[in-house]
Amino acid sequence: MKNHIRGKIFLMTFFMIMGSLWLHTGMLIAEVTVDDILNKMQQNIAGMNDMKAEIMTTAYMGGQLNTMTQRMNYYFKKPDKVKMETLTPIKQIMIIIGDKMTMKTADGKITTINLSQMLGMDPSQQYFGPDITKMLKNFDVTLNESLSDKVNNIYVIEFVQKQTTTNTSPVGTFGMPFKTQMFIDYTKGITIKQKIYGKDNVLIAITEVKDTRQIESVWLPIITESTAFLPNGQQVKSEMRFENVQVNVGIGDGEFERR
Repeated sequence: MKNHIRGKIFLMTFFMIMGSLWLHTGMLIAEVTVDDILNKMQQNIAGMNDMKAEIMTTAYMGGQLNTMTQRMNYYFKKPDKVKMETLTPIKQIMIIIGDKMTMKTADGKITTINLSQMLGMDPSQQYFGPDITKMLKNFDVTLNESLSDKVNNIYVIEFVQKQTTTNTSPVGTFGMPFKTQMFIDYTKGITIKQKIYGKDNVLIAITEVKDTRQIESVWLPIITESTAFLPNGQQVKSEMRFENVQVNVGIGDGEFERR
């Protein structure tokens, strides 16, 4: 049972990290469109070839007494390589190359998942890839005018999964995103809040960025706070801190080898 819960938390951590790293630079203009925002996402990451960081996540399940702290090393290399090496409380490694995610647990068990089928999008293109617009083939993307705060340059983009998209997630009971709302500080050019919904518009998770830092001209999250809503009615609250963040350090391909 504990391993089952830890597995869900690991998946939630993955989505929260990915959501937190979905950033873009901004430009003050009279009318902001979806294309403007997507282009600025592209420009923000254009100069980032790789990145590595230490991540500490503290999760609270049902109160302060049920606390779990997770430490991991995070690596990214353009265009489509991601590695998350969990150090505590259990050791496991997750490697993403393109749309294939490989997970290796402490007992040596290896599992491979097709993320394009699970998420309806290529995760590497979603966050750092050379052509962000390719991710849109399975989603209708709109600017939510009613939720946007144009006075303070906060814009909300909604990604709604198209009806033709089939979700074959092996962890469907957890609920994969069918709609995502991104609250964007367009002056700074960074996502400040994210709300993820599953089927029937059920809220799955909320993430808010509490602190940011500009490194090598790229705006990145430093502290985020999240609440995940599990199918059994429980809530998991967590804080994520990015430490020792380095950009363009020359990470080799060997770091992402599946061993």
